[in-house]
Amino acid sequence: MRSQIYSYDHLDLPTLQQIHDLRGENVHFLVPLGNKMWFEETGIPTSQVTEMDWWDEVTLPTQPGSDQKLKFVCTPAQHKSGAPIHSCLSVWAGTTENAGFFPF
Repeated sequence: MRSQIYSYDHLDLPTLQQIHDLRGENVHFLVPLGNKMWFEETGIPTSQVTEMDWWDEVTLPTQPGSDQKLKFVCTPAQHKSGAPIHSCLSVWAGTTENAGFFPF
């Protein structure tokens, strides 16, 4: 089974749980700084969640045991949250993916 790597982007809890239930250990979530605890509280194992600050990089295999890898870079994003109480507790971010075809 191929691994799935998801970059969290406004997915709701039932969708995240369904992704995890379908893929089990073959899914990994990349989340902006300040969001990992929420994933932990949903029951998704911490080993399957990588929290990233702006410009952090992580390289993950395309599937378990594969030599092929993808590099992900957390990039800044601007976003106005409707919940001002959380505005300073997490960062808004995107990711770029690099399969080695083009250098950053």
